Amino acid sequence: MWAIEHSGIVPDMLTWGKGMGGDMPMAGLTFKKEIGKTLVEGSQPGTFAGNALACAVSMTNIDLITDKKMDLLGRATRLGKKFGSNLSKQGKVLNALEMYGEEV
Repeated sequence: MWAIEHSGIVPDMLTWGKGMGGDMPMAGLTFKKEIGKTLVEGSQPGTFAGNALACAVSMTNIDLITDKKMDLLGRATRLGKKFGSNLSKQGKVLNALEMYGEEV
């Protein structure tokens, strides 16, 4: 689900935001348990605290993105490979319909 997953790198922390909230005010910081154990309670101020509606929208978006039947992650990977392949063809004018108009 995250771009970092294609790199072979395992981050200590991962920040994420607006896209998960579907334009609702949402951001997050995900980190390893060892880091969480070092934080003092109340030491993480924020400009908003993830209201219930924004959290529900984010959870729904995660469910949709990871739904195996919809295969959005697989489709994104296939389209990304096709896009990269077309970009690597030097001297060719890329046509948007050719890039995105067909189901991959």
